[in-house]
Amino acid sequence: MAIFGMMPTAISMLREAHSWVNDGPSGNISCKFFLFSQGVSMACSVFSLTALAFERFFAVVHPMQKLVTTKRTRWLIALIWIASFASISPTLYAAKVQLFEGVPYCIEDWAPAFDSKSARRIFTVVTFFLLYVLPLVVITVLYSIIAAKVWGRRTPGTATQVNRRASNKVKKNVLRMSMAVVLAFALGWLLMHLNLLLMDFSNIFKPCGIPFWLQTTGFFLGHANSAFNCCIYALFCQNYRRGFKEAFKLLSSICLRDELAPVPGIPLEERDRVVVVD
Repeated sequence: MAIFGMMPTAISMLREAHSWVNDGPSGNISCKFFLFSQGVSMACSVFSLTALAFERFFAVVHPMQKLVTTKRTRWLIALIWIASFASISPTLYAAKVQLFEGVPYCIEDWAPAFDSKSARRIFTVVTFFLLYVLPLVVITVLYSIIAAKVWGRRTPGTATQVNRRASNKVKKNVLRMSMAVVLAFALGWLLMHLNLLLMDFSNIFKPCGIPFWLQTTGFFLGHANSAFNCCIYALFCQNYRRGFKEAFKLLSSICLRDELAPVPGIPLEERDRVVVVD
């Protein structure tokens, strides 16, 4: 999302032209590559959030059944990428470079195989339902069931005041995480899809043009949604926090190992066991 989504979009918005393309063969190739990779990044992010919702759902609603295994997870990741490539593949045909007042722009042009205006509208509407409406409904339903399941669960054993407080804390934490994930997805992608719909149906809904703030805010929130979800899961889920800590610990150990000076008589692979006392 950061490499293929945010940087080309920011350049095109700030310079009001897709200056990273030209009207030659290399420009057309880069135009198709960037539009396709942007769409795939967005689709993969959305499908991954939906898969995480299913993972949370099975973990809470069916805790005794090991439905999510390593093998199934690998197949699911492959399926997410295949679905992302398939859903955005039409842009490989539609992405073309055209000159407007001598400036090359990377745009969607569905001619000559289709009527350019109607085909673009159909693709935008299908993408809106496939990458926003349907995932939003699925995520909302799954997290609602999770919240209801956790909130209605009774604490085993003697219902002491300490147990009730701990149980209520867990319930509130799950409820807050569910609301945060749903709201982040709904609000993060809403303005971006609204902006795309207005661009394709501008002569119907907005004949005076699209406000620049709507374009910048919509694309910013859409691209930032990936970062929001990392913060949400790390804030509310202990497993994710533990995973982040282990990742940072691994990175810090690698950096520390590289900074250690060679010790005479000690092999390189044994350097991590050496303790230097000042």
